[in-house]
Parts: sequence; C-alpha cells; structure tokens
Amino acid sequence: MKKNKRQSQTSKIIQHRYDNPHDTLQQIGNAFKVSRQYIYKVLKQNNVPSLRAKRMKDARHCKICGELSTKLVHDG
Repeated sequence: MKKNKRQSQTSKIIQHRYDNPHDTLQQIGNAFKVSRQYIYKVLKQNNVPSLRAKRMKDARHCKICGELSTKLVHDG
C-alpha cells in the first residue's frame, strides 16, 4: 500500500509541474510537504523538465486581435 501511495504522490507532483510551469521546486515542495530536493529527484526520474518556465516581461493582449504580445498593438 505504501508503494501505491508514493506512486500516487509522484503522479500528482508531475501533474502539478505541468499545470503550474512557473512554480519553483520549493513552491511545489511546500504544496506537498516535501523537500525541493525530493521534487527535483521525482521530476528527473520521470524525465520531466525541472526548470520552471520564464514569464513574459511586459506581456499584454493586443487591443485589436487579443493575442498575447509585448506591444499594445502589433503588426500581426
């Protein structure tokens, strides 16, 4: 039963990473009450990227088409 619980937690950690790509390993660890080193180990063992996605600086939605852009109105 302990192995099933661990597999369940592992899959939840992986799903959390995909759902929240901007979270740090520490934030994920806090959510699951484990260390960031454990989160890193789980992600590496399952070939999941451990680096978080960077946020776009000054990202806005275009006033004309609604697409995400760094300009208020873009040429696209």
